[in-house]
Amino acid sequence: MNSDDIEIRSGDLDLALIFPPLTEAARFPYLSGPSLVAYARQFDAKVRLHDFNLELHRELCNPKYFGDDSNPSGREDIKTSYHRVLRNFFHDNADDIAASAFGKDSSKWSIGAAIRMAHLACEFLVSGSMVSQRITSFKQLDAVLLAHAASSHHTDVAAGVLEEFVAQMMAQRPKAVGITVTFFSQIIPALLILKLVKQVNPNTVTVLGGQQVMLRQNDFLESEAAQLWVDGLCAEQGQPAVRDLVSYVRGELPQQDVANVVWTKSPSRAPRAESVPFATLPPPDFDDLIVNSYLSSETHLAITTCVGCNWGKCVFCAYGNRSRKNKSYDQGTPEQLADHLEYLHKRHGIGRINLVDENTNLRLVMKTMRVLNSRGVRVEFSTRNRLERMLCDKEFCQELSDRGCVMISVGFETISQRLLDKMNKGVRAADYQTIIDNLDEVGITLVCSVMSGLFDETPEEVGESVEFLKRNQDKIAIDVVQMLVCEPNTYMADDPEAFNLDVNSDGELRGNPRFSYGMGRMGAKYEFTDGLGWEERSESLASLHNSVIPGKNVDVPPRLVKVGRPSCVSGQSSQVKLKLNPATAMFSYKDADGAARRCITQIDWEEFFPLPTGLENDLTHDPNNHELISKSRRAARYLEKLDAAGCGTLEVVNGGGQIHGVARQKKNLEKVSSS
Repeated sequence: MNSDDIEIRSGDLDLALIFPPLTEAARFPYLSGPSLVAYARQFDAKVRLHDFNLELHRELCNPKYFGDDSNPSGREDIKTSYHRVLRNFFHDNADDIAASAFGKDSSKWSIGAAIRMAHLACEFLVSGSMVSQRITSFKQLDAVLLAHAASSHHTDVAAGVLEEFVAQMMAQRPKAVGITVTFFSQIIPALLILKLVKQVNPNTVTVLGGQQVMLRQNDFLESEAAQLWVDGLCAEQGQPAVRDLVSYVRGELPQQDVANVVWTKSPSRAPRAESVPFATLPPPDFDDLIVNSYLSSETHLAITTCVGCNWGKCVFCAYGNRSRKNKSYDQGTPEQLADHLEYLHKRHGIGRINLVDENTNLRLVMKTMRVLNSRGVRVEFSTRNRLERMLCDKEFCQELSDRGCVMISVGFETISQRLLDKMNKGVRAADYQTIIDNLDEVGITLVCSVMSGLFDETPEEVGESVEFLKRNQDKIAIDVVQMLVCEPNTYMADDPEAFNLDVNSDGELRGNPRFSYGMGRMGAKYEFTDGLGWEERSESLASLHNSVIPGKNVDVPPRLVKVGRPSCVSGQSSQVKLKLNPATAMFSYKDADGAARRCITQIDWEEFFPLPTGLENDLTHDPNNHELISKSRRAARYLEKLDAAGCGTLEVVNGGGQIHGVARQKKNLEKVSSS
């Protein structure tokens, strides 16, 4: 055995692969693990895949974690009072919520509402946890992790659950543990997991891979925490690394021959590089996962059609730029991709598959679906791509729809051709309206990820882009809004001055804490050298929430649903009652001046409706019947607004009048909720 090799204890499992917390990517299985497992099993490897991200969401949606509603601080501010409401609510309802969200039992809660609340339960319990720590540098990462490791006193529910997961996994005695770190928010949990692995068995070989390692390999190599708990880093294609790692831990291959892995104890030794042709890859293997337990109302699986990006020139895109710089783009054939789709369709009985490439080659997809449909197999599918000119061809769009395309996700940055050219997007703003109209007409939902804060973008250009979105709001959905991020190894990071950016070189990072889960993508901290500053641009982006209401977003609060004329109470009665929905609650708190206030909250939507000042005595709250009763015309009008926001159902008390428009509105709200 080579002197650099680690002493490996015999075990029952060659390799455990983990997708770690904490990310909201729990709607369908993340593809990296199933792709690696499928490839390793071709070589008779004993491999097991764990999705700790989904498992943490599922475990924390449990009433046993919500039993303590005490208030030792004595505070009565709105946050403390609201948290008490959440604890009581989840203590009483978490079991039923979990049955609907993960088990798809809609007998008590609609699946959509249950999914939102399962996310909320997890977020509530991980707040303040090591699992959700936000860091803005690797120096801070080391300080946080090493301090945690040195402390023997932890009251961290989420970290405790993670420790239980690791203990159960290590009972299978894996010789190696590999973790895919796709999102920045997963870095601390991934290192926590490997710390726990090393505590159970110091000889277990530990390897990190995934997008974050590809972006930040040098940061990991310089990290004290990573040096303690990580044996290897894979910054290249994972399939050959996993294959060779299994051979290494079996004693069949020396450490230095493991492809694509830099060993942290020998970082100067370049690994043997290898890539596997896409055409030789098998379909992903989801067998270790309960695919219908993910947080989506219907079962989705994913495939890629390629490695890399077939465009790769957008100056802010780390994945695409890496592909272009390395000339590593490699795509499958229509026959191979049709084989993968057919296999997954028949193996798991699913009718929806998402093509999750960085930029899907739509012509390749069309050829693939023609092959698949010729075999008598049809699946619904979605793609991710640019607003490319081929989508100006309405017949092409119609055939995409006819062959099962239900959604296309795109990045929308601007309507300014000047800025599109500066970012080398390779599309024409003049085509956007035609594309939007075509996709809307053929029934394909266009989902936009909106990005702002572009180089030397002017307020006028921002305004034009917002107005364009507003004009088309009924024809689009929006899933993400974010500020521009300067990720490493991008063309933009290589020459920030060319893009009017002044990059801070002290290792501080900046993400999107205001807009994205877990701060989203993280890149170098920078300031703009021309035009508005970061904060001003961020405020401008935030205002988009109020100015653009995307009509094709199906998961939106009822207050944003477009309906007919609002309900109105006729007659002279000032007494109406609002039967509150099960996920609506009223609670009391004290404002900053110490005055007693009350607030209505929709727990499933995290919406708040403070009771207007002076109305406290005009409303009666009946907790036994879970309803509010008005005593004045003003209070009745307030209950109308709560009814329109979906907080409950409005009724007249003692026949003193009529309510108009409510039935039509409720029908619309139920339709949106069920979808």
